Amino acid sequence: MVWAAALALAAANQEPSRDDAGTLLRQCEGSNVSYCMGYVTGTLHGYSVTQDTLPVQARICVPETARINQGVAIVVAYLKEKPETWHLPPQGAVINALLRVWRCKT
Repeated sequence: MVWAAALALAAANQEPSRDDAGTLLRQCEGSNVSYCMGYVTGTLHGYSVTQDTLPVQARICVPETARINQGVAIVVAYLKEKPETWHLPPQGAVINALLRVWRCKT
């Protein structure tokens, strides 16, 4: 019982985890760039699994010569331009940003 109370107290004193687009932007611009690069890459890979089921205009076609830092720069530029999206899940922001620049041509 004491153990459960200690865990509950520790959890109550921790700051809640923030998984939103604004937090991703701060990580991408701050000292956690590696996390940001991994997040953008992972989101893109996850999205690519479903692309065959989507219409062409909803697919992301990354140029063969593109680098991950370009993808991160696209996401950062998108988030800076659209602060109204900062409270939303970061996956959507990554996909919307990359679609805006690397949308497959019909």
